[in-house]
Amino acid sequence: MGDAVIQVKTADGNFTSNYRLHIKPAAGTPRTFTVTPTTFSNPASGGSGRNTINIASNVAWVATVQAGQNWLSAEGPTTGTGNGHVTLTYTTNTSAARSATVTLKTAANDTTVTVTVNQAAGSAVLELEDTAQLRNVPFTGSNISIKVKSSVRWRITSDAGPWIQFLDTQGNPQTARQGGNDQTVTVRVLPNLATIGRTAKITVETEQTGVSKITRTANVSQSATDFSFNINGLPEPVDAAGGEFALALSGSANYAVSTRNTDWLKIKEAEVEKDSISYAGGTRTFKFLVKGNETGGLRVGYVRVYYGGTLVQTRKVTQTGNQINVQIITPGTIPVNGGTKEVRISGSAKWNIRISADWLRVDKKKPATGAVNDTLITFRAAGKNTSIQPRTATVTVLTKLGKEAASFTLTQDGTFSTVYDKNLFESTSEKGGERTVTVNSEQPWLPTLSEVAAAPAATAELLRVGVSGTDTTLTWLTVNYDREAGPSRYNGTVKIVVKPNKTQLSREALLILKTTNGVALDTVVIKQYNVSGKMTPRAAEVKVTSLTMNRPNVTINGEKNVQLSVAVKPDNATNKNVTWASSDTSIAKVDAKGLVTIGRKKGKVTITATAADGSGVKATSIIDVLIPQANMELSGLKVYATAGQLHLSLPASEDVQIYAVSGALVRSFVAPAGDTSVALPSGIYIVRVGSLTEKVAVE
Repeated sequence: MGDAVIQVKTADGNFTSNYRLHIKPAAGTPRTFTVTPTTFSNPASGGSGRNTINIASNVAWVATVQAGQNWLSAEGPTTGTGNGHVTLTYTTNTSAARSATVTLKTAANDTTVTVTVNQAAGSAVLELEDTAQLRNVPFTGSNISIKVKSSVRWRITSDAGPWIQFLDTQGNPQTARQGGNDQTVTVRVLPNLATIGRTAKITVETEQTGVSKITRTANVSQSATDFSFNINGLPEPVDAAGGEFALALSGSANYAVSTRNTDWLKIKEAEVEKDSISYAGGTRTFKFLVKGNETGGLRVGYVRVYYGGTLVQTRKVTQTGNQINVQIITPGTIPVNGGTKEVRISGSAKWNIRISADWLRVDKKKPATGAVNDTLITFRAAGKNTSIQPRTATVTVLTKLGKEAASFTLTQDGTFSTVYDKNLFESTSEKGGERTVTVNSEQPWLPTLSEVAAAPAATAELLRVGVSGTDTTLTWLTVNYDREAGPSRYNGTVKIVVKPNKTQLSREALLILKTTNGVALDTVVIKQYNVSGKMTPRAAEVKVTSLTMNRPNVTINGEKNVQLSVAVKPDNATNKNVTWASSDTSIAKVDAKGLVTIGRKKGKVTITATAADGSGVKATSIIDVLIPQANMELSGLKVYATAGQLHLSLPASEDVQIYAVSGALVRSFVAPAGDTSVALPSGIYIVRVGSLTEKVAVE
């Protein structure tokens, strides 16, 4: 069934008319649509090859070749309304075996038939062109274009290493690259700074599955240079301190060196710093300057070298920053009897250390395991700390530029120290609890309590007066202590039991540890939350505003001791404690209670009392030692008085001067070894025996 054309003519043939006759199947005639064959297998050669698809049909149909398969196409009509055929043509295959489909459908889309067209694999094509220019590349290097002609995918490489590169389609250099079909490849040959020529081979290979491998090669040769460039001793990286290095250049053609755009790199010619230099050949030496890096991080700069007008080398220069990190590895403090602390110092810059106190020294130094720029330093305390108080030393880490990069403090315990968790003590639950302070001491001590009042509207709980036995209590807090009895160690513990707080006010108390003669050694703060688990305000601290010294000026004529004291204002100052210090302990020392002990040296010394509350208020006493205390520890020497007599017992002959308290010389003589007596009126005398002095009273 289908359409037919009927032509009608007049008898004389002068008039003709065409009519299209559409013949429908008779009612009840079945629809037919048959396609043969449904598979074709073709050789690799194409061009004249044809495939014919036969269609037997009584309905309209359409044929469609698979999209994207340009090697296969339909020749002639691809539609019909009845029986017909479709002719297919295919091109020569130079690659792997391939296939495509042709889909035939009825116009009503109620029947579809797929025909598969296969073609055998062909022989690939791979050729290289324009390679002659690779055989005589100048030492300055060059970008050379060659052509790869191929029908398949390929890969290009060389055996030259980094001095031959291939630019990709974005112009980026690669040591190998891929391509497909016909392409132009840019081969970059880098400058040859060696004094001998060099050769290499470029290889192109097909790399497509199903195609026999084809390999093509091209030889590369490059001439040697007579140019040399060297920065002698330049490390990688350069230390943060920088430095000067010898820059040597030699060549027959013009050469130039530039550090432009890197302001911390300079070339020194006759001690003049320059960004660039240029000469018409010859051999010359300059100084290459890397300036100190005072920034925290690594920095990068470039030196560009030109020869014969061509950039032949770009030298990358990196320099470390002066950033140094410190980590104290060993926790806690150094024990009173000595010990060590291990510290890790990290940083690529070279450094040295400065220690502020002579009691601390570097014991050993070694690289840290598994770290490139880390050093482990062991610091050792040089012996026992005989002071009650801890002593500290500041360690400063300096770069070679002399810049302080980091600092830290190490502490050695004194003869009295405490161990407790400060955060735990200052955040006691409203439910109460038990806290413990561990005490290490070489002298007797006692705990006392002081309560920090709540805000003015609160009612303060009263402090129990004094200490009874081993128990000191507030109404909400109980302290029990236990310590050794000595004579050399008085270590112990203090246990604090805090009762539940059912009030709206938080609580705060001070546990003050003192010597048995009342000198404060340490203060532990105890804070407890209110019933709601919060801290409420405390009464404001009243700072010391003034200290008044009882004896602001003292003259010493042989006295052994002077007792100083200060009056503290205001009277309601929260903390009335003071610390005492001497400006020259060789002239006079002062203890924690203001007792000054005169030494063996004349001169003036300033004794300073400083408020302990951090207010910075001070008072001073200037002590002028005219006649220092005698040192009578010399074996066999005695100076003493009886009624009307001064007695000397000397191990050897000595010069003796006897002075009145006013300073007037009374007697001067040479006393022989043994016993000597001198008659003197009653009074106070200063007796000097050699370099030693003693004050005596003659009755």
